[in-house]
Amino acid sequence: MKESAFQSKVIAVLKSRGAWVLNIHGGGDPRRGMQKSGVPDLLVIHRKWRGFLELKIKNRDLSPLQKHVCQELVDRWFPVYVLRFNNKLNNITIEDWEEHKIGSSNYNDLLDNLIMILALN
Repeated sequence: MKESAFQSKVIAVLKSRGAWVLNIHGGGDPRRGMQKSGVPDLLVIHRKWRGFLELKIKNRDLSPLQKHVCQELVDRWFPVYVLRFNNKLNNITIEDWEEHKIGSSNYNDLLDNLIMILALN
């Protein structure tokens, strides 16, 4: 699965659970989108949780700039999590922005419970 398909699925699930989602992903090129370099892919606002999500496929790490921006967001009381999809295992791992694993589950199970998982962390 490509990151764009993963992102579309995550957005659809979040919206189906009553979240408002702003897709900030634009590749850093102002002509392609509105993303400022280093900003996580999604801003999620839900009655039980609000924060940022960075989506990754496989083992791609956050860049130094992404880590810097995440630290600034966390310092301002905005939680930031990374959702990492592994095609081979068909599972998702959720991590904090410092890449400490919070949980891992089957793709569909984790997405179905994503808001609750985020709200508890």
